[in-house]
Amino acid sequence: MREMKRFGLLVLLLSLVLLVAACSEEENKTEISFFADFPTTVSEQVESIVVEGIEGSTAEDFSIQFYPMYHEKIYAELAGKYGDIYIIRQGAIEGILDPVSFVPLDDVVPPDSLSDEFTEPDPDTGEERTYVVPIENESRLLRELGVTLDTPLAAFIPGFSDSQEESVELLKYLTETK
Repeated sequence: MREMKRFGLLVLLLSLVLLVAACSEEENKTEISFFADFPTTVSEQVESIVVEGIEGSTAEDFSIQFYPMYHEKIYAELAGKYGDIYIIRQGAIEGILDPVSFVPLDDVVPPDSLSDEFTEPDPDTGEERTYVVPIENESRLLRELGVTLDTPLAAFIPGFSDSQEESVELLKYLTETK
């Protein structure tokens, strides 16, 4: 009986170690969530473009998800604190933009070069900041995919992201125009 308890305890401990290892491995990935009507056939191309954008990275460093454009899904992902970069239809940003919850993206696109739909005053300083960046048809991402969209995209980084610096660098790369 005593051996059975030890065996059970050993199995439990081993299971916990494996669970923790699996969870920590997933946390190291930069998660990119697309909420747009992209064909699923572009997922490998997107992965390749993303890997090119961060020097020394591999496909295993990223998790790329494609979802249909539903506000409810975006809100659920944000509430669950999933994802590092959200790419959505530009028209949908109006009800989502939140300077308290988003990472400033002034390094990607300066606020004075954007329309008001992408900028908000910083809650602490009152200074105008960029919180959302447009992804137009001329951007590296869409050019290299060979995709022309009727509705442009926009990207933001939520404040809970564990990969903020890498995400900012990646957005710089993806939004570059010729």
